[in-house]
Amino acid sequence: MGKEIGSIGYEINTLDADNMWVRLHYTHTPYGGEPAKMDYKIKLQATQPNYGGKRLWFTCPLTNKRTGVLYSTAGSKWFASRHAYSLKYASQSRGAHDRAIDRMWKLKNRLGGEYYWIKPKGMHQKTYERKLNDLFEAEQVCEKYLLTAFQLR
Repeated sequence: MGKEIGSIGYEINTLDADNMWVRLHYTHTPYGGEPAKMDYKIKLQATQPNYGGKRLWFTCPLTNKRTGVLYSTAGSKWFASRHAYSLKYASQSRGAHDRAIDRMWKLKNRLGGEYYWIKPKGMHQKTYERKLNDLFEAEQVCEKYLLTAFQLR
């Protein structure tokens, strides 16, 4: 049915607390290039969160910084952190108008969606009034953008 276009193998060692790692092995083929066998270890670091237990982190092989997630971008050979590839979150690329709309809908949903004019059960009256005021301010910002976009000042 489908053609296999990639696979990755891994090995994890957490027995020695001072030398924990993940080993990745795969074949990287750049666009129009020759395949390259990749086989490397990524160091793991452990921290102790306030809630107990242990939390493992990757050490980015390109920046040597602690990170929770490793990425492989199109054309990249290594798995590395967001910072190594200068990746942004989607929300960081949105314009002021889009952020204003997102904020408005987020506030509406926190107040019960389309029934936002009814105080949600269990919410304090002062909290409800504050959130409702925030929502009205967010709606005014959105209306201002609409009026400017359609030149209806």
